[in-house]
Amino acid sequence: MKFITKNKRETQKLARHLSGEFLKRSNPKKALVIALSGNLGAGKTTFAQWFAKPLGVKESVKSPTFVLMQIFKTGRTLPNGKRRLVHIDTYRIKRPSDMLRIGLGE
Repeated sequence: MKFITKNKRETQKLARHLSGEFLKRSNPKKALVIALSGNLGAGKTTFAQWFAKPLGVKESVKSPTFVLMQIFKTGRTLPNGKRRLVHIDTYRIKRPSDMLRIGLGE
């Protein structure tokens, strides 16, 4: 699936919608991966913030550009049995092996 949003309101609405759909998933064994692309300031972190709210994330969701990955505890058990949301910024990732170095092979 591919979605294109044109403003902050559309981005927020899409994030809330997809978060709600995730919570209703029927295949809880698999993780959900959402890939966002766009220039700096395009709204990727805004999407992550609004996606996290229905999952019960209480922490402030900020761009992980410099730390590459942030893990947030959710306020509810998710369909896959986990209680975490992982937010990754691959802006500085150059090779697939770099993903393994930050623990994404787990």
